[in-house]
Amino acid sequence: MFALVFASSAFLTMSFAQAQVVVIGASNSQGKGVSASEAWPAQLQSMLAAKGSSTQITNAALNGQTTGQALSGLSALPPGTKIVLMAQGTQNDTKRGVSQEDALANKREMKKLLTERGIRVINVLPIIHGITRQPSMLQPDHIHMTAEGHRKVAAQLASS
Repeated sequence: MFALVFASSAFLTMSFAQAQVVVIGASNSQGKGVSASEAWPAQLQSMLAAKGSSTQITNAALNGQTTGQALSGLSALPPGTKIVLMAQGTQNDTKRGVSQEDALANKREMKKLLTERGIRVINVLPIIHGITRQPSMLQPDHIHMTAEGHRKVAAQLASS
């Protein structure tokens, strides 16, 4: 719930003419199994635009990305990034033999580095996890969200 309230205040207090939001995550943010326009970052941008916002959302999520890869990619964030919607889990790390402790340390370091750069970090994993607990929101692989699941994530972020 805190993430929702914080997301709302972050979007509302920004100068939208200069707003830059970047999504960092893996397959469920990249949009595996759905079209790019159906992935939640694209839907969120559309929903915000419908409310009159000119916020630009860059989806930097990559299928299979680990926390270590996300951490090393922070230097490539677009100039002017104001907010990072953090959707980077640890499942891909675990699949590759990285300890949960190391994966969580990478996530803490990402948040620290982003905060030091004046970038707000909003954890959207609780929202995604809430949607992925609903079997009807999952594709047949039982891992990745359907287009409707992506829409629900975007709607929760846009209306919070």
